[in-house]
Amino acid sequence: MRLFIVLIFAAVSAQGSSVYKCTDKHGNPVYSDKPCKGVKGVEAKVSITPPPTSGSSFDDSDNEKIKDLRKKWDRDKLEKEIKQAKRDILRYRRAMDSEVSQLEQEQRMAANNLAGAQYHSSLSTQIRAATQKYTALIEDKREEIKAKQSKLEAIE
Repeated sequence: MRLFIVLIFAAVSAQGSSVYKCTDKHGNPVYSDKPCKGVKGVEAKVSITPPPTSGSSFDDSDNEKIKDLRKKWDRDKLEKEIKQAKRDILRYRRAMDSEVSQLEQEQRMAANNLAGAQYHSSLSTQIRAATQKYTALIEDKREEIKAKQSKLEAIE
């Protein structure tokens, strides 16, 4: 809404006209380049004087400051993403340890008979699958960290 008001003011000021502020029947402010008609409320005439336009307000030192700020922002963002990736690795390791521990406990409970042996074998397969899954996730995060660290080094 504020942007709309600013645009109206800018358009009106470019023409050297006035802006009228009225209140509609619901109590909302209404801005117009024409006086209020048929609307209850207070009418206020607002005149706007545009700022002087004497060339660019930026110089080379401002451009350098902007570049420095962008570098700092990019560096901070990459550092934050690297920290998050490291936390993800720790989370994956904990999840893997928990899942493998639970499967190993079930394995120890398997009975010493043919059905128990098959169940034991099935649990071993599940343990390997869980380990491979989390190892792949961790390796992906490590690669992500390496790529982000390379970008970080390039910025500096």
